[in-house]
Amino acid sequence: MVRENEVREAEVTIEAPAAIDAGLVFIGRIGTPWISRLVSPRLRRIDGPVYRIEVFEPWIPALQSLEAYSRVEVLYWLHLSRRDLVLQSPSNDGDARGTFSLRSPARPNPIGTAIALLQRIDGGTVYVRGLDCIDETPLLDLKPDRTLFTPIAPPQAEDFRPAMKHRSCPSNPTPDRPLVAITMVLPMIWRSTSASFAQPAPNTSATP
Repeated sequence: MVRENEVREAEVTIEAPAAIDAGLVFIGRIGTPWISRLVSPRLRRIDGPVYRIEVFEPWIPALQSLEAYSRVEVLYWLHLSRRDLVLQSPSNDGDARGTFSLRSPARPNPIGTAIALLQRIDGGTVYVRGLDCIDETPLLDLKPDRTLFTPIAPPQAEDFRPAMKHRSCPSNPTPDRPLVAITMVLPMIWRSTSASFAQPAPNTSATP
């Protein structure tokens, strides 16, 4: 049995930097059947048990209209996880991988995220399926699944700009060359066409 928070063979820890308060607020807690990572599922299951998300005051009114979506994104704080592993060996076989290539709960900032099926909302309690966290996990945020959400605010100019490829530093982007060429040539074509239409039409009715 793998013990919680043990450092396995081939894993590498660091001395974690001092925490800087980012101003995070726990807005609720998640109730689950699991009291330990040793018994909780490693991957969420849509057909798994119903999880109870309790939202704290004063955030309960923020749940208004969330029931319009069948799937919600749940962000939570994996409060019992290590934060000092840079290389991890999930299979404990001597092979290690970088933390950022894994979905392990051990992370510099242990933020969990999952797309859950919304079952119902009852006052300040949201019932969902499809999480994988343990009981009493702090809640960070709830939002609609991005694939179901259409922006409600009026569009902005940048929403319609074509995507540009650039080969240099993002601070000095270079637009895609074909796009630049088309942008330069189109006004020339337009001026040429306009000039030709402006010329008087030849008199074809005269008898030779």
